[in-house]
Amino acid sequence: MEIDDLITPASVIANLRATNKRQALFARLEKPIEFDAIDSQPVDLIFLLLTPAAAGTDHLKALALISRLLRNRAMCTKLRAMDSADTIYAFLIDRAASHAAQHLALARPPPTQPRV
Repeated sequence: MEIDDLITPASVIANLRATNKRQALFARLEKPIEFDAIDSQPVDLIFLLLTPAAAGTDHLKALALISRLLRNRAMCTKLRAMDSADTIYAFLIDRAASHAAQHLALARPPPTQPRV
């Protein structure tokens, strides 16, 4: 088994405390593991989300975004095919920004028209 980047739990928690920002870790398992998933499929794509205690409900928004991303089979296929941590990181950041922009656009009220 090869490990491209090793991040220890202590370093992640230290970074969480230092930056006071949520941290997400992604892992792609070489060998899927059995999990009591609703679709009965083994798991090979894993996200870990850590948030500061004072973050309120921000973690729920992040979990919803991760859920939307992973429900897309094409995205999961792409994640499984990528061969470097940098490529995966860039892809996830791009997808997250794209999804966030779509939801912000939907949440924005239409511009008001001046009354004549």
